[in-house]
Amino acid sequence: MSLKQLRLSARERSQVQTHQRLLDQGLRLFATQGISRTKAIDIARAASVAVGTLYLHFQDKDGLLHEILITGLGKLRAPLRALAEERHPSYSHSLRRHVEVMVDFVNNRPDLSKVMFHPEVLHTPVGKDVVDFMTLTMENLLREGAACGNVRKDIDPVVAAQALAGMLLHVLWWWAQDPSHAPQHHVVDTLAAYHLATLLNN
Repeated sequence: MSLKQLRLSARERSQVQTHQRLLDQGLRLFATQGISRTKAIDIARAASVAVGTLYLHFQDKDGLLHEILITGLGKLRAPLRALAEERHPSYSHSLRRHVEVMVDFVNNRPDLSKVMFHPEVLHTPVGKDVVDFMTLTMENLLREGAACGNVRKDIDPVVAAQALAGMLLHVLWWWAQDPSHAPQHHVVDTLAAYHLATLLNN
């Protein structure tokens, strides 16, 4: 390998590291200061680069936020899609496992959850993708429950999915702000029990 190639490789590695540092600091500041209060220059300073460097990597602050959200959505989708492939002994078990995965996501990624589930973010194009994914996940669960006779017949799965996804997103964001609000297992137990009490045939 030539000296020129080594230099290019080193420069490319530096660019990748700078890009990731901007993402990491952007996520930290969005989570702690809020999205509207965080400026591009704040992120650049936290990442120890000039603000012009940020604009070499992202179109603007919103572009950086967009990449954070796209990556976060992928991390949320992966375990839920894997869960959809599993066999569950009952609808109740399936719903509880989905709630466990979502709450565990918040527990393991609190800063990302504060940003992804923030009400301000949910009105952005990527935020709407998060809402749509959560809603579709709930709708599929409801249809699964209806098919096996567990979900009440007077429940419209499309309407119920909107309501359940909205409540889930709000509770997950609320808990991400301060996990001392409730122990993790209380959050799971309450969400699962509330959903089941509302949806299941008696």
